Amino acid sequence: MDFNQTAKKLLLFQGLSSRDLELIAAQSSTKTFEKGELLFYEGDDLPYWYFVVDGILRTYKLSHDEHEISICYNESSMALSDIRFENNRYITKTFGTIEAQSKGTLIGIKTSALSLLFTQSPEFALRCFHSVLVSVENYQRTFFNNMVLDAMGKVAFMLVHELDKFNRLKKQEIAALLNIQPETLSRLLGKLVRKEIIVIDGSVRVLDLNALKSLYN
Repeated sequence: MDFNQTAKKLLLFQGLSSRDLELIAAQSSTKTFEKGELLFYEGDDLPYWYFVVDGILRTYKLSHDEHEISICYNESSMALSDIRFENNRYITKTFGTIEAQSKGTLIGIKTSALSLLFTQSPEFALRCFHSVLVSVENYQRTFFNNMVLDAMGKVAFMLVHELDKFNRLKKQEIAALLNIQPETLSRLLGKLVRKEIIVIDGSVRVLDLNALKSLYN
């Protein structure tokens, strides 16, 4: 798969000079995946720092009783793994098991080459930093939902902050992401409809944003 054609789909690479893209391409690889495929396991030490080009991946952890706890859904431009600088080198490790929810593509950049690439292309380094911040924001949002909010608060929070994603995902996928049962999700949506906070006509539309926010504030 051609790196340049694939890279054009990611904001991370758009607008970089041809020189920068050439440098990155020499240290990168693309990887395709199929729906249902387990790509990586929790704690894997990866030779590449992967970004999602297209498709949807779910990151989850297993509880002591082997129950799957969803951390987040990884979508286009999101980094798949944690990155840190230790002993004068970058390392990337997955903090959850990553499973494909659809077919798609990843771009991976060799972790052993990151120091050199960041030195040669400060613009690329800045973009990577921004991508990490976006990923961290998504993970923090998920942790906040799971640790602080009740089931209704989780649903309301997602409707306010991620309505587009809510309308794209299937009900079972939303329930898995929020760590609630599909039946609970249906019941809560029905309650919001009866209170005229939302309306469902093929997709969800918010009628009363303040009322929705009051359910988790």
